[in-house]
Amino acid sequence: MATKDQVARFIDEYMIDLNGSAAALRAKITESKTYASTVAWNLLGRLDVREEIDRRIAERRASRALTVDRIEGMIRDIAETEVLDIYNADGTLRPFAEWPPHARRAVKSIEVEDSYIGGVQRIKVQFWDKKGAIELLGRYKKMFTDNIEIGGAVSVNFTLKGLPE
Repeated sequence: MATKDQVARFIDEYMIDLNGSAAALRAKITESKTYASTVAWNLLGRLDVREEIDRRIAERRASRALTVDRIEGMIRDIAETEVLDIYNADGTLRPFAEWPPHARRAVKSIEVEDSYIGGVQRIKVQFWDKKGAIELLGRYKKMFTDNIEIGGAVSVNFTLKGLPE
């Protein structure tokens, strides 16, 4: 039977990847990969464990809700990211874990090629469209206005009712 501390650790570990067997192993409730799924099944069937996991999942969803401020922040990350944010002073690409969070959020794709240049593997990093992000921010902040010119002669005929002629 798992102790109270092991159950708390299991819940913490489960929230990482929602994998019960892996959580049971990482929480050190069991060392047997075969028995880990049974332990996880039993723990996930407990009402107190299930309620805590459901509460944490709901909390995670609420914190990730798309709000105007969050969307503006994501667009701002794309608009403000510079290529130099991901390179070292000597021109080499920093490890992904060392990139600033705003730069990681601005990445559209990373492509690792089989070719090597000077013994270093080629990696292509593509960012989301910076110009498009700036335009979106500008439109949101109402920095740009569209003026429409209407040309030509305009004729208006109207009569006032209720007035003596």
